[in-house]
Amino acid sequence: MAISKRKSKTVISKTNIDVETIYCRKCMQYKKPTDFYIATDFFLDANGFYSICKICCQEIYNGFYLSEKSIERALLKTCRLLNLKYDQKAIDAAKQHMNTQEINGVNADNFFGRYKSKLLISTDTCIQSDRSNVDLTFYEPSEIPDPINPLDDHEKNAVELKQFWGDKFEREEYDWLETEYSNWKATNPPANRNEETILKLVVLKILSIRKEINLGKDTSKLEEGLTKLMNAGALNPVQANAASQGKIKDSLGMWIKDIEKYQPAEWWKDNSIYKDIDNVAEYWKTHILRPFLNFWGVQKDFSFEGAVETFIDEDEVSEEKSQSEV
Repeated sequence: MAISKRKSKTVISKTNIDVETIYCRKCMQYKKPTDFYIATDFFLDANGFYSICKICCQEIYNGFYLSEKSIERALLKTCRLLNLKYDQKAIDAAKQHMNTQEINGVNADNFFGRYKSKLLISTDTCIQSDRSNVDLTFYEPSEIPDPINPLDDHEKNAVELKQFWGDKFEREEYDWLETEYSNWKATNPPANRNEETILKLVVLKILSIRKEINLGKDTSKLEEGLTKLMNAGALNPVQANAASQGKIKDSLGMWIKDIEKYQPAEWWKDNSIYKDIDNVAEYWKTHILRPFLNFWGVQKDFSFEGAVETFIDEDEVSEEKSQSEV
């Protein structure tokens, strides 16, 4: 068996150290140097990179955000933990960037990474420049963010959103879930609570797939689960068309039922009024049943309303009969 001679890619860090892999002390995995941020304290991080990977940094921020319910306080705690400068201008720039991406329909995940890039810009430097004179280590800000901030437009319904979707998502993820769920409901109106639950699970599954794709992970199992959910809720194109036809028929039937029940009030209060609107029963009795009974001698009923009487002399009848016999 041939042995591959391909070597791992070596990166020369800011501290002139050749780095092939770095160990993350949070997830305890060896990863590529590109999976780590450039360090801010080269004295402690002698290899030139953080000892916590980018994904774990974002997870740390997410955990603080869930408890603090504030971007500023969550970022302040994250910066304390990672020994990173806390800068309000960089926070404002990151928020503005996030809002712009959301308006343009671009995925606006990873707020911590966006903040760190804005921090470099706000200090008039860049990741490739000489940082010997730039101090990006943490120090306590002069003004500490209040523990409880007034709720903004995105957070007014935070309690309801967390009760419906769970409490593990960021604000932009809640916005995406609500928008996607509304779109699904518009095209596939749920008829009962079971269908609403399936739609909710479908949207959550799609969000999980988006996250895994952003991380470069395999989504085949998640896609299989999504397919099963869509089949269970009759949401694939063939089933959706068939279900919609059935719903149209059901709706039409209910509409007709309501008309028959409520629209003509007289019919509902006293059905006997319209029992025989066309007087078919009277016609049958007078013009069919009565002559038949008369013919067979069951009765002799020759008077009825609307009959035309014909007067014939009995002598003339006797005379005509005798002539016919001759």
